[in-house]
Amino acid sequence: MARRAVGLLEVLRNAAALGNEEIGPPRERNKEQRREVQEKLVGALAKEHPLPAGMTVERAADIDCTLLGPEVHHPLVTERGRSSRKWADRVRADLCRRLLGEV
Repeated sequence: MARRAVGLLEVLRNAAALGNEEIGPPRERNKEQRREVQEKLVGALAKEHPLPAGMTVERAADIDCTLLGPEVHHPLVTERGRSSRKWADRVRADLCRRLLGEV
């Protein structure tokens, strides 16, 4: 995730939290779009590689959105100083474990 994008998303999140009526709806639509993309990606993945028992496409998309979202990236990379590469590697490993059953 580009640092500039993360910073901008943080500004938009804060503005929406303060009740900015111009920022809130576009930000919510952006979150919905990210969720839709994740659901399509997981759906395509599930056609090629079955998800673990009990894992639905919807639940897997929720996990993707959470782990890949700026709400997780920003505090770990920007605030705590972890490298973007290490964050990406950790997210990849976690998603493989959760969605593919790989260890």
